[in-house]
Amino acid sequence: MSRVLVYQANGVQGAATLRCAQQSGHVPRALVRDASRRDDFIRKGVEVAVADLTDRDALIRAHESIDFVLLQIPAYSDAFVAQAIDNAVIAMESASVRGAIIKMANPTPSFLVSDTGFSTSAIVRERMGSSPIPWAAIEPTMYLDTFLKPSFRREISMEKLIDLPLASTLKVAWTTVDDAARLTLSVLQMKAWGMTFRCTGDVAYDGDELAAEFSAALGQQIAYREASLDEFQSAIEAAIGPSAAAPVIAKFGFLSQYPEEAQRMLGSASHAASLPARFRPTTVLDWISMQRAAFS
Repeated sequence: MSRVLVYQANGVQGAATLRCAQQSGHVPRALVRDASRRDDFIRKGVEVAVADLTDRDALIRAHESIDFVLLQIPAYSDAFVAQAIDNAVIAMESASVRGAIIKMANPTPSFLVSDTGFSTSAIVRERMGSSPIPWAAIEPTMYLDTFLKPSFRREISMEKLIDLPLASTLKVAWTTVDDAARLTLSVLQMKAWGMTFRCTGDVAYDGDELAAEFSAALGQQIAYREASLDEFQSAIEAAIGPSAAAPVIAKFGFLSQYPEEAQRMLGSASHAASLPARFRPTTVLDWISMQRAAFS
């Protein structure tokens, strides 16, 4: 059995990847920054390594005896990502890992605009490309799981409204964190080094079409509203603070400023030829139905 190190294991995306790694028969090690979460993983029979992504020595220790790395770095800023991926590569090289699956935070744009969230994918790719470690990449569109955050759940359940700073005409092939985790483990099983897999839904929806899927699944009329970026910024800063909100605002600002690029990155639906065998994305309607209690 392969030993895999799962980055950001105490986050929503990392936790899904960790579960999928266990179910796939690997021996996972959870990489976490907060030592207070250690006991939660130990009770589940999961080995834990505590390290901050900016602490190179701690990361080197965390990678010891690891075969494969399932890596994801939060897109806080270009400078943070550059430091974190450099530390991660050095740690992987020190441990002589056999390969890495890189879960990008976002799709890679066709041109670079600094500190937009999307710009970090190019930084990760460039640094991984300079390493001898075999690797493959997973690029998600946008996660439906975003709607499980309290502010979105409240708007959908109480105001019957999906409120996003995305043009209502922009078609998005929404995906889920569980699909990204399943795809990550499928690519690891294939050892599909050198390849990039888009993690997308099988249908792309504009704002009104997305609202119609929510309406059908929840049995009540849900509308879509194209929020202004300033309005969205005020709301998210009030919820999580200006520092944490900054990369989110930068990401939506990029999508607003470059609508054609936004459509290219987010609107390409998956098709069987572009995915591993037997992998099928979760439909938007099925995902909402599974999460229906969250929106009651």
